[in-house]
Amino acid sequence: MSVLNPLIVKCNSLLRILQDKPRRFSVIDLYKNYNTLPVDLLYKLFTLKLMHCYIYDKSRLPVVIVNMFSTNCNVHDHNTRARYDVYIDSHLSTKSISFVGPVLWSKLSKGVRDCCSRIIFLNMCKDLLISKELI
Repeated sequence: MSVLNPLIVKCNSLLRILQDKPRRFSVIDLYKNYNTLPVDLLYKLFTLKLMHCYIYDKSRLPVVIVNMFSTNCNVHDHNTRARYDVYIDSHLSTKSISFVGPVLWSKLSKGVRDCCSRIIFLNMCKDLLISKELI
């Protein structure tokens, strides 16, 4: 996060200038007015978009990306409730997309994960990220 902090501060400053808002104006409202997210949350949104595509439309993804993820049933033969969930490999770097993607996906409620419409899914995720329910 410390690497992105200068970029986030500049974006916040730019949005204040563009919207002619005072320094103390809510950052969340600045982004809501432009219907966008801060850089760190955009990363999470696009990671979730990738995971949604992996779950619902693998044919749109390159094979290299598809091979970065697997489901629990590919890792073990146990018949569990989470058998078809995306496998979270705890041996990977916590900064790896192969780790971050499944972790973010698992934090979503079942109702959001079950949404097969990409546009509706992205809107729900955006709302969750703005409201800080998915951080």
